Amino acid sequence: MPDPRADRVVHLLVGPAEHGVVRHGRLIAAACGRPVRWTENPVPIDPAELDGARVVHVPYTDRLFATDCDSSATAFGSVIAPLTAAGVTVSVTLHDLPTADSDWGRRRVAAYRRVVAAASGIVVNSRQELRLVQQLAGRPRSLRMIPLPIESMPPTAPPPDLDNRTATNVVVLGFLFPDRGYEHTIDELPDGVPLLALGRPSEGHQDLPDLLADRAAARGSAMNTTGFIPDAELPAALRAAGVPIAPNRRVTA
Repeated sequence: MPDPRADRVVHLLVGPAEHGVVRHGRLIAAACGRPVRWTENPVPIDPAELDGARVVHVPYTDRLFATDCDSSATAFGSVIAPLTAAGVTVSVTLHDLPTADSDWGRRRVAAYRRVVAAASGIVVNSRQELRLVQQLAGRPRSLRMIPLPIESMPPTAPPPDLDNRTATNVVVLGFLFPDRGYEHTIDELPDGVPLLALGRPSEGHQDLPDLLADRAAARGSAMNTTGFIPDAELPAALRAAGVPIAPNRRVTA
């Protein structure tokens, strides 16, 4: 009789619990009724810990595995090496896919190629990402596009501490990291209109809020950073935004 555990899928999540990719991974695993193994830092996974599961699915973006893309691809390989050596199939959902339009972008492309080569199956979340994967890696052994879910927000009132601050602000949501578009947003702000970042700096970039605040001050404006906002408070903070903006010029999904 076949082992019923043989087709069991375990979702392996790497990174801080509040990161959007980790949160998305938890939602997908819950929707599929699959077990989750979560670790904040990338460490090799012992196949014996999977209770006989033969498939592991890993959400991947380079910043979750290391602060630079080359080390990230190496860390990803180290995490899954014991699994592939034991015959476990590893599939990956790729997030924040790169484009080779700069030296940094070309380094990220090289890193993502290594991740694609190491995985048996690839999932992306938009047609644009589908095109990017095919450009950076040709045709992976298995490639699927699954659109991102759209979550509805419960009705809430803005919290008092955000009510006045965001009414006339331009507001950006998410982790602060270089090349996300804060600089050109600050440069294009109308006189006297501040920028508010809902989130905290990504690892290795704790100095970024001060650098951006100095840039805004030099242009007669201001930039404030809230730090991480818990789930229960996020809908109200988003509704309090005066002008929500996604300034990243490389949004892919």
